[in-house]
Amino acid sequence: MKKEYFIDVVPLTPLPRGAPQYLTYLATESPIIGQMVSVPLHKRTVPGVIIEIKTTTNIKYVKPIKSIITNEAMITSEQLMLAVRISSYYAAPLSLVVKTILPLKL
Repeated sequence: MKKEYFIDVVPLTPLPRGAPQYLTYLATESPIIGQMVSVPLHKRTVPGVIIEIKTTTNIKYVKPIKSIITNEAMITSEQLMLAVRISSYYAAPLSLVVKTILPLKL
């Protein structure tokens, strides 16, 4: 039986105001913070960045990720903490801040 990981992902697409800035998904492969993954969002698939990894969750139904885009972290945990602070201070969407921090060529 594969180990299950519950990962918090910032989708790299605009989310509605007032909506959570990250979503929880299920991964069966060992994830890395800062790694890019492809996740389902409504009726489409979007890229996202892993910001937290957990082994349990209180959410009843968690959708699985579609795929892993990068094998290594694209941004460091320090850069992610900075993105959260910038997002909070300037009231900017976290997805926009993370997208700005990512390297230009993926």
